Amino acid sequence: NKYDSIIFKWNPLDHFTPCEMIWEYKDASLIYGDVINWSHVNSVRFANDGNLIYSFRHIGLGKIDIKTGAILWKFGGKDSTHAIPVPANAGYYLQHDFMQRKDGLYSVFSNGDQKHDYFEGLVYNIDEINKKATLVNRYRPQIDTFSKALGSYDCLGDICIIDFGMYFPSKVEALQEMAHMTDGDKIVAKLSAPTYNYSYQIHQTKWAALQRRPKVTLKKNILISDNKPGLYDYTWYKIEDTNAIPVAIGNSFTPSISGKYVVEAIQGNGLFKSYLISV
Repeated sequence: NKYDSIIFKWNPLDHFTPCEMIWEYKDASLIYGDVINWSHVNSVRFANDGNLIYSFRHIGLGKIDIKTGAILWKFGGKDSTHAIPVPANAGYYLQHDFMQRKDGLYSVFSNGDQKHDYFEGLVYNIDEINKKATLVNRYRPQIDTFSKALGSYDCLGDICIIDFGMYFPSKVEALQEMAHMTDGDKIVAKLSAPTYNYSYQIHQTKWAALQRRPKVTLKKNILISDNKPGLYDYTWYKIEDTNAIPVAIGNSFTPSISGKYVVEAIQGNGLFKSYLISV
C-alpha cells in the first residue's frame, strides 16, 4: 500500500505441485541446467472483481482470491478436478498475457508448441458459476511458425492488437512484422521493425503526445503543417499501397500529383525520440 506495507502475499508452492506442469514444456522457456522450470509465471493481473488472474506458462491459467489466497478456478491444465475445461479446438499453448477485458471476457496470447506450430490471440467467455467456457473469437495471422516467447493480445471493443512476440519467419527480410491491429477480422494496421527485434507486449493506451501531432491544412493546393513547440524536422511522404515515399521537407509542401500524403515531425532526442505523423 502507500505505506510500503505488504497487504497480500501468495506462494505458489502452497497451491501447486510440480506434478501439474506439462512435462514437455520443461525446457520450452528458460533452461537452468538441471533445475526444472516447472511453473514459469509470466502474467499476474487484477480481474474486474478485484481478484487476481495468473498465467503459469508451463501449468495453465487461473484466478486467485485476493482475500484468502485460494485458487478460485483453473482454466485448463492437468488438475481437471478444479479446472474449467478449455473448449475443444480452442486450446492455448505456452501462453502469455492473460487478462480480463472491461466487457468481462478473457483474452490470452497463445505462442504455440511443437504440436501446434502457430500463434494466435484467443478470447474466451468464462462462466465461473457453472464452470464452463466458450470461445468468443480468435485471430491467427497467416504466418507459418509459432512464437518462441513473449507476445500479447489486447482488445478494446472490436479493436485488437496482437504482438507476435519472438517468432522466426521462414523468409528473412530486412523488415519483420511485429504486430497487427485489427478491427473485427480486418487488419487495419501493421507494425514492423528491423529483423530480430521483438517486443514483450504491446498494449493500447491513451498518450498525451497524440495531441501534439502537427495539424495539416490545404490552402491553394499547398499542404501546410502548423509548427508546434517542441516538434522539428518535418518530412512529407506520399503513401502508395504500404510504402511511404519521402517527397519533401519543411512546414509546407506543394504536391505535383493528387494522392495521399502525410507529414512526420520529430519530438525529443536520443533514446526518447518520437515520430508524430498526421495525414
